[in-house]
Amino acid sequence: MSRSARLLRLLHAMRILAAPITAARLAEEMGVSPRSLYRDIDALRSAGARIEGERGYGYRLLEDPALPPQMLDQDEIEVLALGLAEVRAWGDPALAHAADSVLAKIGATLPDERERQLLHAITQVFRPEPHYVPTLDLAPLRAACWKEHGVDIRYVDGCVTTVMLAA
Repeated sequence: MSRSARLLRLLHAMRILAAPITAARLAEEMGVSPRSLYRDIDALRSAGARIEGERGYGYRLLEDPALPPQMLDQDEIEVLALGLAEVRAWGDPALAHAADSVLAKIGATLPDERERQLLHAITQVFRPEPHYVPTLDLAPLRAACWKEHGVDIRYVDGCVTTVMLAA
C-alpha cells in the first residue's frame, strides 16, 4: 500500500474510532508499527490535519481538512443521525459498519457547532433494538440489486435456504 493511501486510511480510522485513540490501537488498525504511526501522524499534521494529542495519551482528529464542510441544518443532522441509527440496528453487519463509517465522515465535514449537534443527546437517547439475526449473508443479494440482476430465492419451512443469483 502506498504511503498516501495509508495516510488516507489513517484519517478515516481516526474519524470512526472513539477518541482518544491510542497509538497502539491505531497501529493495530493500520497494520504498522507504532513508530511508523508516529511518523504518519507527524506527516498528517505537517499537511494541515488538526490532530490533538501526543504519544502516551492518545489522539483525536479535530476536523478533517480533506473534506469540505457540509452545510446541513439541525433537522437534517437529526434525520441523518436517526436514520443511521436505524441502519446500525436493523442492517446486516456490513451495513451497520458502513453506517458507523458514514456518521464519522459526516461528522468530520461539519463545522464544530453542527458536529456537536450530531453527537448530541438525540443520538445517545434513541437506541433501537437490533433486529438483524445473522443467518444469511445478504451481501450477494445487495450486490444483485445494485447490478439489477435477477435473484432466485428458495424457502424451506419458512426459512431462506439459498439465494441463487440468476444471470
